[in-house]
Amino acid sequence: MLFFCLLLFIVITYIQPQDFIPIVKGLPIVYFLLMFLGILWSFRLLTKGDLKLGKAPQNILMFLFWIAITLSTLKVAWFPYTLEIFLEWSKVIIIYCFVVTIVNSEEKLIATNWAIVLSILITAWLGILQNFGLDFTGLGTHLAGRIRGVGIFGTNQLAYAMCFTLPLVFYLFRITPKILPRILLILTAISLGYCTFLTQSRGGLLCFSIVILLTFISFTKKKRIKLLGIVLSIAIFILLIKFAPRFSSTFEYQEDASAVNRLNAWADGLSMAKENPLFGIGKNQFVETFKIAAHNSFIETLTEVGFVGLFIWLGLFSLTLRNLRAIFKNDTNNSTAMRIYSKYLSISFYAYLIGSYFSASSYYIPLYILFALSVILQNLLYREELSYIRWKDLGNIAFIEIGVLIFIHLVARFS
Repeated sequence: MLFFCLLLFIVITYIQPQDFIPIVKGLPIVYFLLMFLGILWSFRLLTKGDLKLGKAPQNILMFLFWIAITLSTLKVAWFPYTLEIFLEWSKVIIIYCFVVTIVNSEEKLIATNWAIVLSILITAWLGILQNFGLDFTGLGTHLAGRIRGVGIFGTNQLAYAMCFTLPLVFYLFRITPKILPRILLILTAISLGYCTFLTQSRGGLLCFSIVILLTFISFTKKKRIKLLGIVLSIAIFILLIKFAPRFSSTFEYQEDASAVNRLNAWADGLSMAKENPLFGIGKNQFVETFKIAAHNSFIETLTEVGFVGLFIWLGLFSLTLRNLRAIFKNDTNNSTAMRIYSKYLSISFYAYLIGSYFSASSYYIPLYILFALSVILQNLLYREELSYIRWKDLGNIAFIEIGVLIFIHLVARFS
């Protein structure tokens, strides 16, 4: 019952039916289900006591990020806002803890991936149908003819959701022996690709082709197959430049208002970060200050949560990828399916990082569900060394943070 409610919660969180289904429209069903899940979780904890977070560095960083986000709002000097943000992020922490503690077996982890993939498939088709005039969501297409995502996914976020879900589709295809589910997964991959194309998100399309490249070169030592992946990715990229709307203008960004505004926003964000270096100007305050979205998760995090918040956020990625890499290389005696999963999950995180350069998606719940999935894998294939944060890791994170900021500064300054 508890696990079923968690799967239902994930599906509703991704699809957000209360935004467009008449019978539940406007009802806070996500929060109702979260409360019900909390009651079941508490009862299970009190009666059996088998719900454990385990030892993972991500757990510490999640709570530290919660503290950093809360402290960032003190700049606003308005206590009700601080309390609002504190409670808002507490929901993310609760969801993260629920996923990590409830999904405690390989079978449940696979089922959770199915729930995510099918939820994204439904979301993709809600967008695809918009393109053919069947707008069940009531959103309509973007002014430029771009399809829109429902619920937590805007147009660009919808594209990136397709990208970081695609590796999960490939993973399920690898471990699924039955023909009908495999056909469904093939159709799902095609649907995600077509949906990404219809969003006309340049960053999303680039990210999608890179996911294809990483998938080809990550699972083989054969040079021919790696070369095939490189050729295929280049071919996709060339086709996008030739035929994808908005993509060709990327190389003439000086005449593209959207690109110019983004570069200006990045420069303004870096300047504001110098004035508020430690904890930033407050979560959600970038748009309030500059009247435009950051269009870059690194800039968004730096400006709103400061150097401390960006350090923690990058640390989540760095330590997660470190542990996933260690699992794939060294856990030869464990489940083959789980080792394969570690590699595909790594590709999902790389896709998210690539997309983060073009999209303000620092706080989206799907990202933290992905972090939860990585912790579940670590718990299932437990090794003591994966539970530590070493001084070397802190140095690596600081190096990555400095490198990211220098790169963005150079792009914003000289473009």
